[in-house]
Amino acid sequence: MPSQLSQSRKITQELDKLQREITTKLERFYKQKVKGKQTPVDFLRQNDKEIKGIIRDTVQASWLFAHGIISDTIADRVDLTARDIEGIELTTNNMENYFWALSHDLVTRETAFKRNENNQLVPLDEFDIHAAFVGLGGWIAYFGYNYAIESKSGEFGNLKLKFVTRENCIDTKVCLPLNGKIFDIGTALYQPPLHKHCKCRLIPVKV
Repeated sequence: MPSQLSQSRKITQELDKLQREITTKLERFYKQKVKGKQTPVDFLRQNDKEIKGIIRDTVQASWLFAHGIISDTIADRVDLTARDIEGIELTTNNMENYFWALSHDLVTRETAFKRNENNQLVPLDEFDIHAAFVGLGGWIAYFGYNYAIESKSGEFGNLKLKFVTRENCIDTKVCLPLNGKIFDIGTALYQPPLHKHCKCRLIPVKV
């Protein structure tokens, strides 16, 4: 069984890779299909068949990666079940909602104005589109992984969950106080990610 340190680094490398990949796809989709369009975002959503598939691919990849981490921990095969499929679909739907809500906020900002000191209408500064989708991409990858770990570990009676922060975590109020704490399945009060750009993860521990 791999050490927790090597396992933690493996998780970071894989989820960060998934984050980079989906960030590129989401940002490209937004710029090509949403940004600057006169069509309302809600209408674009109703007629879109692409973004859900993009998100599902990442959710499924992070979910199956979580299965691999559990398999490494228990030294046994972990099968995909109907419950997993339901979890992937539920997570995908939630993350799709986040994408369209973010898109709505970005589009609204593009056309928003304020009055300056001379009482003239001037456009607001645009949000940093790339940073916005980096945050969403990380949320999708890390939430999918952690949700899968929490859900799947419950099928095994000899596992608990250890809360682990990223190595360079500086969040002294929310994440660091939880670092290293071990919870029984279903009793963890905090399932990461806990905030924007949070990269904490749950690691199964055999007991």
